[in-house]
Amino acid sequence: MFKGCHDYSINSLSVSPDGENFLSADDLRINMWSLQDNITAFNIVDLKPPNIQSLPELITHVEYHPRRSDVFLFSSSGGYISYCDLRVSSQFDQCSIRFQNTKNPSRVHFFQDIIDSTSRAKFAPTSDNYLFSRDYLSVNIWDVRNNSLPV
Repeated sequence: MFKGCHDYSINSLSVSPDGENFLSADDLRINMWSLQDNITAFNIVDLKPPNIQSLPELITHVEYHPRRSDVFLFSSSGGYISYCDLRVSSQFDQCSIRFQNTKNPSRVHFFQDIIDSTSRAKFAPTSDNYLFSRDYLSVNIWDVRNNSLPV
């Protein structure tokens, strides 16, 4: 049993390709666990604001790279994907590349936050260069080498 490090419902789990660690994510935090130690977890992403009433976004999914244990991604209700490399830093704001569609100001309406939320992201199974993401209305393919627009 691995317990005690999440305050909210766990929404995703991902085992590292080397089988030594796994990631667990709730709405606000991502923790990295060793499969050999069920007591200690390392918090690697924390989106919890000082004032919980001003909560801007939630983590919707986390996933390890299929072949690299030092790379993972997570998606957010804020409409972006963060591609994180643990060799750079364990703090996601210093180790990540962000992928996010630019918002069209002429299409803003009441449900915009729901429509823009990225509910899931995945690495391409056979290529290190592509990510897939899903929001409410579309599926996007991203090239890791160019994070400005989906392919």
